[in-house]
Amino acid sequence: MESSIGFLQVGRTARVRFSAFPGETFEGRIETINPVVDATRTARVSISLRNPDGRILPGMFARAALSAQRFPDRILVPKSAVLERDVDRRQLVFIFEPGAEDPSRGRAKWRYVTTGLSNGEYYEIVENEEYEMLKPGEIVLVAGHSTLQHDIPVRLVDNVARAEGARPR
Repeated sequence: MESSIGFLQVGRTARVRFSAFPGETFEGRIETINPVVDATRTARVSISLRNPDGRILPGMFARAALSAQRFPDRILVPKSAVLERDVDRRQLVFIFEPGAEDPSRGRAKWRYVTTGLSNGEYYEIVENEEYEMLKPGEIVLVAGHSTLQHDIPVRLVDNVARAEGARPR
């Protein structure tokens, strides 16, 4: 995307996945960055990949994840964790507060947040003196939370279907 070009740098790593090779990731290196943005608001980046067996062929469809500028000591949450209130457009996340007797059972507490930088997967959470800041290690809910209310009892599960006794498909 256009807004990400300034964070890229020649020599950084690239992870490339080809549709033809599901489950395989090829490591590469950014060779060139063309700063000209086309009508789709994207730019071209050249990546070099090792191809000793000749399996990668011209024209193959691939997706690349490029290492961009790093920002250490930031609090990141998955984009799926951030909700926006319809009433006032404020952003919030639900924090899991574990119970004393069973750590998988507890309460969902909403916390207003201010987002900063983002990529395809994560939002940075930045300080805002109006809101309590998220703390490293706090559990944020990322699924099944869009209809929750503050302070409602919840249970953490790895697999909803299995937890509800549904048969696997």
